[in-house]
Amino acid sequence: GFYFYSYWVMQTPTGILAAVGGPRRLLTAGMLGSAAGSLLFAASAGMAAACLGRLLIGACVSVAFVVSLKLAAGTWM
Repeated sequence: GFYFYSYWVMQTPTGILAAVGGPRRLLTAGMLGSAAGSLLFAASAGMAAACLGRLLIGACVSVAFVVSLKLAAGTWM
C-alpha cells in the first residue's frame, strides 16, 4: 500500500512543481529517485527498508508520470 499512498499524495505537488520549476529537471529527478528506491527495495533486509523503498518508488513514479503527461500535452511552456 505504501506505493499507492505516496503516488496519490504526490500528484498535486508534482503539478505545481512542474509548472514552477520546469518539467525536464523534475522528470530527471523523478527517474533518479525511482531508481534509488528500486535499489533500496531490492537490497532491503527488513520490512521497514522495503516499505521505505516502495514509498520512494511510488512518489518518484508519480512525478515521472505527471511530468510526462505535461510534456506530451505541450503545456510546459
